Amino acid sequence: MSSKQKKVSTLSIPKNLVANKARSKQTWSSLLMTLLLVCAVGFFSRAYAQTYLEAEPNDPCGSAQNLLSAFFPLQVEGFKTQPFGDAVDYYKFSAPPGTQMQVTFDGNFSQPNPLTSYGVGLFTSDCPVFPTANAFTIFSPSHLDFNVPADGTFILGVTACCDLDFSGSGTIEGAYILTIVPNLPPVDSISGQVTDQFTGRPLAGAVEPFTLVQLFRSNQFGFEFVAETPTDENGNYLFSSAVVGGPLPTGDYQVVGYANQYQRVDNFIDLVNVQPQEARVAPVLALLSNPVRFTDVKPCAPIPAQGGKCDFSYTASLGTADPMKGAVWSLIKAWNFGGIANGTEFLGCEQPLALAPGKGTASKEVRCGFTVPGSVPDSAIFCPDARFGEGSRANPHFSVQGLIDPLFCLTKLPGQDSFSILQQPAAVELMRLRRNNR
Repeated sequence: MSSKQKKVSTLSIPKNLVANKARSKQTWSSLLMTLLLVCAVGFFSRAYAQTYLEAEPNDPCGSAQNLLSAFFPLQVEGFKTQPFGDAVDYYKFSAPPGTQMQVTFDGNFSQPNPLTSYGVGLFTSDCPVFPTANAFTIFSPSHLDFNVPADGTFILGVTACCDLDFSGSGTIEGAYILTIVPNLPPVDSISGQVTDQFTGRPLAGAVEPFTLVQLFRSNQFGFEFVAETPTDENGNYLFSSAVVGGPLPTGDYQVVGYANQYQRVDNFIDLVNVQPQEARVAPVLALLSNPVRFTDVKPCAPIPAQGGKCDFSYTASLGTADPMKGAVWSLIKAWNFGGIANGTEFLGCEQPLALAPGKGTASKEVRCGFTVPGSVPDSAIFCPDARFGEGSRANPHFSVQGLIDPLFCLTKLPGQDSFSILQQPAAVELMRLRRNNR
């Protein structure tokens, strides 16, 4: 005899409906009408799925718990025991032949002992020895997609990973939730545009500010990553599939935008209830610029391998409607020098800067430079940045309101007669690789 508790099938009804049971006949009529509506909407919404409890015996496959009369979506709460004759739980369902179904097998973390190792298999009504499809995972839910067989009946067997032959082997036990949902047609696409909140100009992805848009989908734990893409030259983006090429399922989404020299504040848009086959166009995502931005970068001319002066310039401009006063400076990051430190950082220039809205005062050219020694070894790299700090000259470094890192990079390649200049986006990628390899 199994140690599993005997359970009966129940219909999960929202608590606010149950609380109305003792009210007037009119309220009872409203309750009945609402319940019918819940059942109708439940076909498309996991939130109103029927919940069934496991009933023993349900092993072997020929003794599968009969849920043929249930309608979808639904979930089954059960308990996977250690192997003593009934370690695999089987459930029998029916649906129109060819219906696309999606199965998720996960631990029931509302219980004291949730299952943490998962295996789910699809069996036809004649109970073959091995499933026609299966999925096994550890510490993450198992997912299985399939079409209902021609006779309209299918059986799901659930066990623990990695009981590949569904023999009930293994010693893992715990509470679980088996969820079955009809697969609706996918979302056609999600698209939109990213702009500057102050100027309204589109933000491109291939050039500065290198705008990137990420797509997330809401689930029971928060948001899961779906895909990402740079914007085009007009700041537009389009998602028509997930990052692995799969379709976009229906549901609630969030679009998040990132751009160099733009703040990660209010940089997202929520898209609620995106429907099957819908081409959802999101509202414009307007990113908030840093108070001071740097553009029109002019790198120095190539430096001979014997060394020389690197003079460069850039333009500091207001990114908002508020005046800014402080200091602007550039740090030069250098590495691949060998030795223990293998790098250094030094100040290239610093000067006061005041910007205000109005003709001729909203931007200013900044000139800077540093000396490149010829004695550095091959593969040495120099990358200047640009920074603006608000406040008096004594403390602007502690209130940075503008940053671009790097502006460009100088590299000394073996066998070359001069240092090579890497402009953006190659310089940005070089710095990214350096940070990741630290």
